[in-house]
Amino acid sequence: MLTRGWLGFAGREQMLRTEEQKERHALANHKWYLSHKQQTLKHNFSWRQALKLEVFSYYSKSPIPFCLHCGQTDIDVLCLDHICNGGVQQRIRLGNIGGHKFYSRVKKHDFPEGYQVLCANCNLKKAMVFCRNGNSL
Repeated sequence: MLTRGWLGFAGREQMLRTEEQKERHALANHKWYLSHKQQTLKHNFSWRQALKLEVFSYYSKSPIPFCLHCGQTDIDVLCLDHICNGGVQQRIRLGNIGGHKFYSRVKKHDFPEGYQVLCANCNLKKAMVFCRNGNSL
């Protein structure tokens, strides 16, 4: 049986592949990955960091992302916050995606409104104040 599958890169043509061809292709990819593991891990890490920087810079409206409340600039502690506290509902709806998958989705949807950059402390504090006021996440 023939199935349609993408080569994995935007702009390339679709190819028809049998299940056997798909298995051979997957095995060849796995062998390549094993022989280039460190290079691949380094590339993926760099790509994820660049994506995070791009998304956070957009929402900070600055080339150097910062926390909207305290001004923290350490990207390792910054996070993307839902301004109207809809994060739990969105994670349920989207299947609990986070990190680079979520940042990719935000970029793909042309940076929708409703997000802000906060550091982990300010984000936690915002959630605690929200819950103290009788609300639930």
